Amino acid sequence: MPVTLRQLEIFSSVVKNGSFSDAAKELNLSQPAVSMSVSQLENILGERVFDRVDRTLLLNDRGRAILPLAVELCSRASEIETGPNTHLTQQVGSLKIGASSTIGNYLLPVILGGFIKQHTKVNIRLNSSNTEQALEDLSSFKIDIAFIEGISVAPELQAFPWRQDNLVIVAHPNHSLAKHPPSNVHDLLDKPDWILRESGSGTRTIFENSLRDHLHELKVYLELGHTEAIKTAVASGLGVSCLSITAVKAMIDHGDLAAVAVPFLDLKRNLYIVVHKDKYRSRLMNAFLRFCEDWSANTA
Repeated sequence: MPVTLRQLEIFSSVVKNGSFSDAAKELNLSQPAVSMSVSQLENILGERVFDRVDRTLLLNDRGRAILPLAVELCSRASEIETGPNTHLTQQVGSLKIGASSTIGNYLLPVILGGFIKQHTKVNIRLNSSNTEQALEDLSSFKIDIAFIEGISVAPELQAFPWRQDNLVIVAHPNHSLAKHPPSNVHDLLDKPDWILRESGSGTRTIFENSLRDHLHELKVYLELGHTEAIKTAVASGLGVSCLSITAVKAMIDHGDLAAVAVPFLDLKRNLYIVVHKDKYRSRLMNAFLRFCEDWSANTA
C-alpha cells in the first residue's frame, strides 16, 4: 500500500501542533481519524515516526528524516492546486512567519501589510516571540521563515544578513544617566536598576556581548518578556534599559525617553532571515523573501 498525500499532510500537522487533538482541530477531523492516519503511515513504513512517552508525542529519527519530504510534497501539491488558476505575478497560499520581538512588532507589520496589499489572496500568520523560540519553531517546521536578531543557528538552518539595527541605552529624561552620560563601562553599570528582556532574547544577548569582561558588574533589577513593557517601565522612571532604536525612536522624539550616549560600546547588530535548509521554497515563499530584501534596500 503506497503512502498517500493525505497521510503526509496529517503527519506534518501533528508534528507542527504537537498532538493528535490539535492537529484534528486544524484539519477539521476527529482525533481518532488523525491517530488512525498516523498509525497507517507507520504500518506502511514498517516503523514508528513518533515515540510515545507519557502520552507525549516525540518525533523520532525516522520521523525527522521524512518530515522535510512530507512538508515539501504538501507544499508542491498546494502549488499545483492554485498555480494554473493564478496569474504569474499574483501569489496565493499561506505562510507562517516567526520573528523575534523587535522585528515582529516594529518591522514586519509594515512589510506584511505591503505584501498582502499586492497579493490579496495570500494569508500570512505571524508569531512574535524571541530569537530562541523562533529558531526552535523553524527547526521543527512549525514556521516557514524566521526573522531574528543574532546569528547563532542550528546546523540545519541557513541565515542570511537582512539589515542593520542599532541598540540604544534609554532612561527617563530625569534619570542620572540621562543628565550625566557615563564616560566608561564602569560608570554605566554602576546602577542597580537595569530592566532587560529575558534570556534567549536577541536584544539582551547583543547587549551582554558588548559588555565583554564587565558582565559581572551588570545588576539586573527586573526582567520583562516584552519590549513594550520595558518601555513603559523605563518611561515611568523605574530604571534603564537597552533596546532597539526602532522600538524607542518615537518615545525619544516625543521626550518620554532619553537616549544615553555610550560611544565606548558597540551596539550595532545585524538582523537575519533564516530558513530551514531542507524546506521547499514555494513560489510564494520566494516572492516574499524577494519583497523583504527589496523593502530593506529601499528603507536602509
